[in-house]
Amino acid sequence: MREAVYAALNRYYVMAGRLEGVPESAEQQGARDRERFGDTYLPVGADGEHVWHPLPMIRFLAEVCGIPLRESRDAVIEDARATGVSMTGTVWTPPEEQARKAFATFGNVLEAREYASFLTELLADDERAASYWQEVVRAIDTARFVPEDTGLENWE
Repeated sequence: MREAVYAALNRYYVMAGRLEGVPESAEQQGARDRERFGDTYLPVGADGEHVWHPLPMIRFLAEVCGIPLRESRDAVIEDARATGVSMTGTVWTPPEEQARKAFATFGNVLEAREYASFLTELLADDERAASYWQEVVRAIDTARFVPEDTGLENWE
């Protein structure tokens, strides 16, 4: 990973309050970043605490730090793998059900698909998990999440 990309990841973690013992200038930048970008790039859980989520992280690296999207995504994958992410103990719901759950969680089909695609790539070393998430991507690609309402009747 390039030094600049590593610095961008650290910048994100400082903004999120997840990295301690950093230089004072990094702390100050983290405070400024929280104020300016926190609402957009720092998802919070029900307890009000920051929740790790790859998509806002990738966006922060690309949209704020100027790291190309592919490199941002690769960096977040590398960072997540370094923490030992696995699907051990996962309850495998049918891919169609997981697709609907992802859509409900994210509120839009593009983020749901990108999240499933990200997990497919992240878990590439676990054949079962990667295959499962690829099936979720396919389910998202082919599902109808809302009733069809095209206005076709207006053109007949």
